[in-house]
Amino acid sequence: MKHFQRVLLAAGLLVSLSGCDAISDPSSDIPEQIVVADSTTESSDAETAEAVTESEPSLAGTESASESTSTKTTLLSETVSTTETTTTIANADALVGDTGLTTSEWLEKAQELYETAAKTMFQYCCTSQMFQYDFSDSNQPNYYHITDYDTIADATEPYYEVFSRKSHSGDFDSLLLEADGKLYGLAGDRGSDITYQGATVTALESATEDTLTFTVALTYTGTDGEDTTTKNDSFSLYLEDGVWKVDTFTLPY
Repeated sequence: MKHFQRVLLAAGLLVSLSGCDAISDPSSDIPEQIVVADSTTESSDAETAEAVTESEPSLAGTESASESTSTKTTLLSETVSTTETTTTIANADALVGDTGLTTSEWLEKAQELYETAAKTMFQYCCTSQMFQYDFSDSNQPNYYHITDYDTIADATEPYYEVFSRKSHSGDFDSLLLEADGKLYGLAGDRGSDITYQGATVTALESATEDTLTFTVALTYTGTDGEDTTTKNDSFSLYLEDGVWKVDTFTLPY
């Protein structure tokens, strides 16, 4: 009986010792789980930090790209502006048809021809200073013998070096006449418009193979001599016998 009790006691001790070992084993697993959890968290945080770090350069790159786009846009705008300016300059310097002259050169030439035309028409058609007269020889009232020319063609040749015959062939119809083998002219002077200040050829409006049309700005003062007015007129040149001559023209004074 005592022997049996001892066996039971020994068995109980063995069971007790076995239970203590079972309790200690789970405790050793918990730190491992915590460590794994901590490792996972740290890894996740690190990856998140890396992701944030990587995304920041991406934003910087976006800003850089935006700045680059803005710069390109500005440069493009400047290029367009320069091109427009160049185009304007090129038009002024472009050759006009087959004339061999540019627009700006034609404006200068037209200015000279306009002033010459005004002076020539006034002297021939509004004064008697272009011819020599014999006032003792009259054919009609106020028509006197012109002694330095015998024909209308000879007397007007310098005039038609400036003006085209196409538009001005009748300018002397009431001023000159031939009779009895002599040339007679209407001797008389008229005044000019004293308010006239000047003319400026401002633009070449159109160009064809034989006609160039310009705009002329005419300036006049008021009767009080203070107020100034400007009006535009049309002025053209016509290619006649290989020479550019004044065609459309109105005496401004």
